[in-house]
Amino acid sequence: MKSLLFFLRSDFFSIIYIYGTKYVAKPIFIKSTIMKTIQIILMLFTLTFLVSSCEKVSNVEVTVIKDCTGSYLRYEGKDFHICNIETVKDIKNETVIKASFKKAEKCNTDTLAVCMMYHKNEGWIEVTEIKN
Repeated sequence: MKSLLFFLRSDFFSIIYIYGTKYVAKPIFIKSTIMKTIQIILMLFTLTFLVSSCEKVSNVEVTVIKDCTGSYLRYEGKDFHICNIETVKDIKNETVIKASFKKAEKCNTDTLAVCMMYHKNEGWIEVTEIKN
């Protein structure tokens, strides 16, 4: 038995075959344009999310800052609190180095501040590489 309904879709027209007779429907250009626009918006949103979620700074000159509140990297005049402080334990205060780091949402460290001083910072970072 032949199929009762066979549907083909091109970019501009829908072609419907019913019992072997060809019917050309109205142009569907508007619908395909809306779908393409939605797809582009979703792709841009996804790309923006992927790029912003991976905020990594590579091989830049930074200054190591150490005080009683912890260890920091000073980059472009802003201090970033180091989560993995073992990477800078052998580096003296105010030493200029080249380093790569990425932002960290949370830091699960056992090291606590030993004083109640406030040190303004831009949040936690994880140092991924150090070059002297």
